[in-house]
Parts: sequence; structure tokens; C-alpha cells
Amino acid sequence: MLDELTQRPTATFAANLVNRQAGEAREAALRQLAQTAGVLFFFRSECPYCAAQAPLLQVLEARYGFVVQPVSLDGAPLEGGLYPPTTTTRARPRPSGW
Repeated sequence: MLDELTQRPTATFAANLVNRQAGEAREAALRQLAQTAGVLFFFRSECPYCAAQAPLLQVLEARYGFVVQPVSLDGAPLEGGLYPPTTTTRARPRPSGW
């Protein structure tokens, strides 16, 4: 139990095998999770971070089968037309003292 080599091999061939097995397990877990869960994607139309995230969400959809539900915070679609909003939120004024 105190030998770290039993936890993570240092030999290249064994480390590569562990990496491959971990990747396969991760892929299987994501596919299984996509069967019962989805992703809510909250965004603003002019947010550069949101625009950068959208292609990654498309990979989740294509590779694993996740359903992505886009929610526009400002009621407008992302630039480039990715994820036109099917749901919008309206900003509520913050209570005084926030």
C-alpha cells in the first residue's frame, strides 16, 4: 500500500496502458451520463467566453449524446448562430443591499 508504483506505473508501456484504460472508462461514463442528464447552457449573445464554449458543447452532443438546452440571458442568439436560444431569462433587479 505504501509503494506508489502499484498506484501509477512508471514504465512507459504500463503508464500508456493505464492512460488508455482511464480514457476508455471516462468515455463510457460520459456516454452513460448522457443517457440521463443534459446540459443547460446559459449565455449572453456578445460574451466571448460563451462563444468559445459553444463548440465544446457541440462535441459533447456529437461524441456522447448529451442534450444541450441553450438559455439566452439577453434574449439574443450567440454570434455565428450556434445555439439559438430556445429559452430566455429576464434579469431581475437586485434587492437593495446587494
